[in-house]
Amino acid sequence: RLGARRLCTAPPRAPTTPPPPRPPLPPPVEPTFVTSAAIGLAAGAFGSLVGLGGGVVMVPLLTSAAGLSQHAAHGTSLVAVVSTGLGGCASFASSGQVDWSAAAAVAATASLSAVAGARATSSLSGAALKRMMGFFMMGVAPLVPLKDHIAALAGARTPADGSAGQAAQGAQAGHGALPWATLAQCALVGVVSGALSGMFGVGGGSIVTPALAVLTDLPHQAVLGTTLASMVVPSALGAHTHWRLGNVATRALPGLLGGTALGAYVGAQLAMLVPQEALRWFFCAAFLALGAKGAFKL
Repeated sequence: RLGARRLCTAPPRAPTTPPPPRPPLPPPVEPTFVTSAAIGLAAGAFGSLVGLGGGVVMVPLLTSAAGLSQHAAHGTSLVAVVSTGLGGCASFASSGQVDWSAAAAVAATASLSAVAGARATSSLSGAALKRMMGFFMMGVAPLVPLKDHIAALAGARTPADGSAGQAAQGAQAGHGALPWATLAQCALVGVVSGALSGMFGVGGGSIVTPALAVLTDLPHQAVLGTTLASMVVPSALGAHTHWRLGNVATRALPGLLGGTALGAYVGAQLAMLVPQEALRWFFCAAFLALGAKGAFKL
């Protein structure tokens, strides 16, 4: 009995202090109109000069300068890629530098294969995808400015002069219709570009621009215009998916869409004045820099 009483009369435990409450999460950052417009202007101009949707510029700026999360930056950027494609396409089309049949062939197949590529992303890590895309961009970068010299070595054609006068004449003269065999190749390019863009989470311009430059005899201005036209429909489908998932910062869209459309139009007009050879080497330098950043985490 004494033992039982001692057990019953054990000293009570000291009261524990509850942990302090966690601070509330900060509200999501919404970029200002000026910030969004500036980002869109830079991305649109760069995209038209290189033949990209501008996502490689918008995504890092939306996360660093605008404060968006990575998912929101990707979704919002893809909506703006549609604006870049429309603005750049309208500018190049005003000078006849869009091959609509090639753009339709690429867009039709890319819209279908992008879904399969997006599903395949789950089997690969993000770091591996980024490195693979970086090495790919570095590999294709020299092919665009050197394609005439490579063909000349093979006896197919003579190297292009690349002077400003010939570039301006080529830009204004337009080009003939592509044969059916070349359009079939463009459709195959769309399959690959759609799948890879779905996997890598980037616009198809990084695939379509070098492919059109190598496979066709289009002037480089027409390559850029056709690429921008081909990315509108696939990007719109991807943007709709991100919208349904809630990955689009709607308040950033007015400034971003206006900036990308204006920047893409101005960049395309500037591209019409630059010699083809200079545009090709600018493309090469930009792809080497962007590819090295992704491949080596610079």
